[in-house]
Amino acid sequence: MPRTLVRAVALLPLLAGCGVQDSRVAHRAQTNLLGMSTEDLQACVGAPDKRTKIGDDEILTYFASSNSAGGIDLTLPIVGGINFSGGGYCHATFKLVGGHVTELRYTGDNSELLGPQGVCAPIVRDCLNHPEPLQSAPAR
Repeated sequence: MPRTLVRAVALLPLLAGCGVQDSRVAHRAQTNLLGMSTEDLQACVGAPDKRTKIGDDEILTYFASSNSAGGIDLTLPIVGGINFSGGGYCHATFKLVGGHVTELRYTGDNSELLGPQGVCAPIVRDCLNHPEPLQSAPAR
């Protein structure tokens, strides 16, 4: 086996591990962020890319993309080629009822190697790392 192929194959578990971890983050957010207030959500995710008001309810959508240049392209004589590059995009849509998150859905070309919806992880990662609600500033 050529050394380049051996090295590339040796890196596959590392790439798969990144995709699996990002996928876990994205899926954990779909349950852990339920009940979060609009203010707390925007404090950790930021202002939405798109906001839709439906009566008293809101839909907040955030966009993310990954154009990772760190992927691997393998060309094997029989297979023809395998691409393990990490590109794609995600639309994370939060439904808020009464000012609190009731649902989080993902759409787009958002899967990484062995990591469904892994491209969505950067949108929600900070909220999972800092889940504490905002503290009100003391009155002066």
